[in-house]
Amino acid sequence: MRTLVAAILVIGILLSLIACSGDTGPVGQTGPAGPQGPMGAVGPQGPAGDSGPPGPPAPPALPVPIVDAVTVDDATIASIIEQLQELLESGLTDARRKDSERLDNLIHLIIENTRNPAFKERLTALDREIHRVFVNAAAAAPDQDTEQTLDLVEGIVVLASIMNSIAEVRIEAAAEKPVSAPPRWEPALHTQHLVREAINKYQSDGLGATVAYYNTQESMDGQWYTFIFDENDVMLAHAANPGFVGKPASEVYGPNNFPVGEAVVALADEDGEWFSYSFINPATNGVEKKHSWMVEVDGLTFGSGWYERGVSKADAQDYTRDFVKRAIDLYNAIGLEATVAYYNTKESVDGQWYVFIIDENGYTIGHQNPMFIGRDHSERIDSEGYFYGDDLMSATEGGRWVDYVLLNPETGDERQKHTWAVRHDGLIFSSGWYENR
Repeated sequence: MRTLVAAILVIGILLSLIACSGDTGPVGQTGPAGPQGPMGAVGPQGPAGDSGPPGPPAPPALPVPIVDAVTVDDATIASIIEQLQELLESGLTDARRKDSERLDNLIHLIIENTRNPAFKERLTALDREIHRVFVNAAAAAPDQDTEQTLDLVEGIVVLASIMNSIAEVRIEAAAEKPVSAPPRWEPALHTQHLVREAINKYQSDGLGATVAYYNTQESMDGQWYTFIFDENDVMLAHAANPGFVGKPASEVYGPNNFPVGEAVVALADEDGEWFSYSFINPATNGVEKKHSWMVEVDGLTFGSGWYERGVSKADAQDYTRDFVKRAIDLYNAIGLEATVAYYNTKESVDGQWYVFIIDENGYTIGHQNPMFIGRDHSERIDSEGYFYGDDLMSATEGGRWVDYVLLNPETGDERQKHTWAVRHDGLIFSSGWYENR
């Protein structure tokens, strides 16, 4: 379509230029009109004649580059004129007129039904500007048929421009607007929003500026702060505990040396993952249960979390269940070898609670007391002669309680122990609490 418009505009200019070309001779007496002869060769320019009376004002300048007649050869001019002649002889004059009218009606319908006054004015101004351009083009048109063709083309251009404007507005409306932070009483959503904000800052401001900001106290909001690990799992930002910055994830611990750092970097992926563990709440300075949301972007780990008091140790049964679940979650995050290595340490003991792990064959592979590692389930007989090995091995994914007498590591004496055992991936994860005398 742009080619057609350009061709028509060029034709009008060329025809005007051709009409003005030729020799200028002396003024002779006007004779009767004769048949048009073939075009002769261009002769030398004659002397300038006397100035005539002023002519009518010239049409407004076309909003297109003026074509220099010298740069267009005779063959090109003849080809353009031939194509125009074929267009005018095609018998589509009436069709063009009707199409133009239908386009005008459609254009006005779009404009009139636009509800937004500012956008309506924008479309109207667009219509006026395109109409002005084509009025100027029509002024240079050689005949009425060309004018009608220009009317049709004008309608098409206006309609296309209006539809393009509508599309642009829709794209702008659909563009992502800044999302306000969810309220703090929806802590999971608020946490995810903070992590998304940190990622957006990284993508817009770069890593250096992002790390610098999230190492400041200004970046903290009560219990909320953002932590960042680099591609090599080294802590880059942690406003709540600057001592973690520069340390590898393997040296970022929670209470009881719980391997928090290893777990969060292992779990983080581009879709985001949750991980719960005990950690110090900077708003209360107390150890509470933290729920962290981690997302991996470009090899970096962005995370934040919210806290709750969690299960109290005074509720021994529920605390034991939660203690075992924490061990299973750690295993799911960092694997069997690292999990067993942690629960084989004294640091993993939390008062009277510790985790022991039994493999598929019934042998103990994880225990804070080395004397129990490698123990067969057939040897599990308490000091009163009760065999509890089969009870432990019968644990299901839903878990079961097993009772027996055993040494309490917190008090140093034997007590009645209530063990919660859960089978997971063929392994048995267990912990228990002791009765007071």
